[in-house]
Amino acid sequence: MTSFGCSEDKIPGWQPTFRVKGQIHHRLGSLLNEGNERPVYCQIYFIEDAQEQVRQRNSYFDNLNADVISDVQAVLHKQNRYVSAFKTAAEILSEQNTDDMNLILSATKRPHGTHERQFNIPCTSELGVLMPKGIFNNRDIILRTRSHGRPLQRINECHRAYDALQYPILFPTGSDGWSIDLKLLNPKTGDHSNKQMSAMQYYTFKLMHRDYFNPLLYSGRLLQQYVVDQFVKMETTRLLYLRLNQSSLRCESYDVLCDTLKNNASSNTVGRNIILPASFTGSPRWYHNKLQDSLAYIRKFGSPDLFITTTMNPQDPVVKNFIYTGQRPEDRPDIVCRVFQRHVQEMKKLMVNHSIFGKLSAWLYSIEYQKRGLPHAHWLLWLSRNDRIHPDSVDNIVCAEIPAKEKDAVLYELVTTCMIHGPCGKQFPNAPCMKDGKCSKGFPKPFCNDTTITDGYPTYKRRSPHDGGNTFVKAVKHKGTFIDYTVDNRWVVPYNPYLIRALGVHSNVEICMSVKAIKYVIIYVHKGNDQSSFAVTKSAEARNEI
Repeated sequence: MTSFGCSEDKIPGWQPTFRVKGQIHHRLGSLLNEGNERPVYCQIYFIEDAQEQVRQRNSYFDNLNADVISDVQAVLHKQNRYVSAFKTAAEILSEQNTDDMNLILSATKRPHGTHERQFNIPCTSELGVLMPKGIFNNRDIILRTRSHGRPLQRINECHRAYDALQYPILFPTGSDGWSIDLKLLNPKTGDHSNKQMSAMQYYTFKLMHRDYFNPLLYSGRLLQQYVVDQFVKMETTRLLYLRLNQSSLRCESYDVLCDTLKNNASSNTVGRNIILPASFTGSPRWYHNKLQDSLAYIRKFGSPDLFITTTMNPQDPVVKNFIYTGQRPEDRPDIVCRVFQRHVQEMKKLMVNHSIFGKLSAWLYSIEYQKRGLPHAHWLLWLSRNDRIHPDSVDNIVCAEIPAKEKDAVLYELVTTCMIHGPCGKQFPNAPCMKDGKCSKGFPKPFCNDTTITDGYPTYKRRSPHDGGNTFVKAVKHKGTFIDYTVDNRWVVPYNPYLIRALGVHSNVEICMSVKAIKYVIIYVHKGNDQSSFAVTKSAEARNEI
């Protein structure tokens, strides 16, 4: 019924996830189309002929099943209360032949200005009411009979109809979604409390598996759009709170404003600064605080000893056990994230409680998402003085070779499945890691019979097949067909045998032994979200690129 406005972020190759950049907004137009214009969005519901409705929907999308579309729209016409309210209002407005009345979809379940006890029983008035122009709340949705050149109306994220209008298939009856008026229930008495329910609390509940049928968890790629949409809504509400409560954050004490006033600058030129505090996750000050914490570790304990990257395996048996029949891991990002969080907790126990690398003096980690949607964590470990890594003990912790299948079949399967890079190079120029004709990760690595350390960077032991190194044959897609490619130790990502066996996921273990490497790792862990910079200039303005 509404349009989903966003800029989708597409990456080359396989993209199993739904990615957007910039803002997300829902827009709604008039009830009826203008003259000879094609009906769009909710206007299609007002076409009298059901078959014509199906034809109009098929004209916007390819490969739609007409019978399925006909059944779905029949259910919506019969069960969806928004469709019923729209059609009833359109009939009344067309009979009156006036533009002085609008259909108001109230944001608070009751017409603006009425008593809160007047509309306790669910009824049509609870959904929408015909009101004269100008009598509405700033969060209400105002639907006009015809647009008369007016732009599409943007729907407020806090409106209770925000979800039902955008996802009618997921909410066929038009049930209300989250709004700022929802209250938490007292678990002891079952009565409403005075505490407001946050968007995060509401959608965490909606995405959880229940004993009853939950259409959200069966919606495939639409679930990804829904999750992205609601995450943006949660961030929007948090940012709105910060925008409206700048005085309580004592923003006047921040350096920029104070320095400006000390220099006798006009307060009119300062403007009103909107400050993102360090308590807001992902803000520049939040990342700055985390970076300063890690630098404090370096001042106290010296350079970190290990840099570990663990990545979620979508083919994890636990994930396959919890997804429904016929689903793929990318259809259930909620399950993938929960299983990965369990791996993070297991890794904490292994390193902190069981000290698999030795006793730790300090540790930190950050979680981010790959371009194709899988979560991964970066870990920095500081070992105690007695357990520091020495050059002659590197091979006891890090391995960069394919194990013998006959000696350890489980480890062989894990390494060949999770710890092989590429292949890439001149033979595979379209590999994701290829930049400027070469691998951005430095593969294939050179063969080396012994581990050596040069300028603080270790070169791990990678024996060639002639020196006893193991190989295996991997089916690789090349120019549209699969070919057999022999993989040797040059393509192995360094790992720890015990860790990969315990977690069963990609776990890259690297030794940190140089100041340059430490600087890179610290900045990489705290680099923050992907961003881009741009400038807007007037076309007639002279360019100055200095």
